[in-house]
Amino acid sequence: MCSVRTLGSSVVTSARYHYDPEAGIAQFGRGELPARPALEFARDYERANGMKFRHEIDIDASRPRVWRAFDALGNRSRWQPGFKTADILTGKAGQPGCVLKVTLERGGRIRQVIEQVTERREPDFLATQADDGNGRATTVYHFEQLDGNRTRWVVYTGYVTHGLKRLFAPLFRQGIADEIETTLNRFKLMVESDAGGRPA
Repeated sequence: MCSVRTLGSSVVTSARYHYDPEAGIAQFGRGELPARPALEFARDYERANGMKFRHEIDIDASRPRVWRAFDALGNRSRWQPGFKTADILTGKAGQPGCVLKVTLERGGRIRQVIEQVTERREPDFLATQADDGNGRATTVYHFEQLDGNRTRWVVYTGYVTHGLKRLFAPLFRQGIADEIETTLNRFKLMVESDAGGRPA
């Protein structure tokens, strides 16, 4: 069951994350989390000292339909592997500045991810930064209208592991890639099943 809650103005602190709504400061490890333009991220993606991923999938649905399905937070339990709940710490879901605490279950273990939307340009792309305790991911979700009633979803991700965990980064690579592929395929199945021949 998907659960989405708004926690409001509470200060949230963990080993890797600190958010103070009154001060307007969001921190992941060292330094403030900037709302950087997606194009700036793209440049950093090319020179990141961590892992870089690019995945794409073509979906048999119009871009407006695909965007609506992606933008609906309540859908995430249907396409994000292991998704349990999403707590809105601040802001409005899907909008720049929104901070979520996402709870995932993998192999019987519970894991929490702090995720912030850094940029949004509907229906072209959404950019986020997230910390899962093992590392920090910067992701751009890009949607391209193809000919006919089809959309290409491209996901660019840069992932940098924390501290000494960087020594084991090669061990994480395939698992991250597999998870992204699973995510894209589950999303495609959801959108195409929901479309069911209905107009966009």
